[in-house]
Amino acid sequence: MSVRWNTSLGLVVAVPAVVLAACTKQAATGPRDAGTPVASAVARPVASAPQAKTTSTIFSGSYVAKAAAIDLGKGEKVVKWPPNPASGALGNGTITVVVDGPGGDVHGEAKGPLGDLLVNGDWDGRNLRANLTPKNPNGDDAMTGVMTLVADGASMRGTLRVSSRDARVVREATVDVSRK
Repeated sequence: MSVRWNTSLGLVVAVPAVVLAACTKQAATGPRDAGTPVASAVARPVASAPQAKTTSTIFSGSYVAKAAAIDLGKGEKVVKWPPNPASGALGNGTITVVVDGPGGDVHGEAKGPLGDLLVNGDWDGRNLRANLTPKNPNGDDAMTGVMTLVADGASMRGTLRVSSRDARVVREATVDVSRK
């Protein structure tokens, strides 16, 4: 038995299907004026406005870490809190901060007695707020904390506060950085 294609039947089925598809498309998008060109099905690249270059400003300087007082507040009862060690994680360190743009992201690093720290935060044009996280979070000397700096001309000054993973070692430092 051989199969033969009936071309007239194929046209009878195909033509109404194409017309139906065209009517459905026209109904979905609304009637089209005969003089209006048909949109291409191929996506064309859209020209975007040129992006302004972000300028980065580098600040570098130092910090001086000292033991911080632990104040639990009046009326707080603590059965036993180990004393804040008077040695270790004390002294001078260096810090570099990069500010991306006039009101942008902040990143950098600090090195010294508080360990190797990563700096990540934001800058609002006057105040810098950043989180400090250890490069090696599992290290014995890992410290985590925050830093706030305030602009003063071409420099920034402020404080950083960090603690060890178990919060038994608490340090604060004065920070002074200048534009490079």
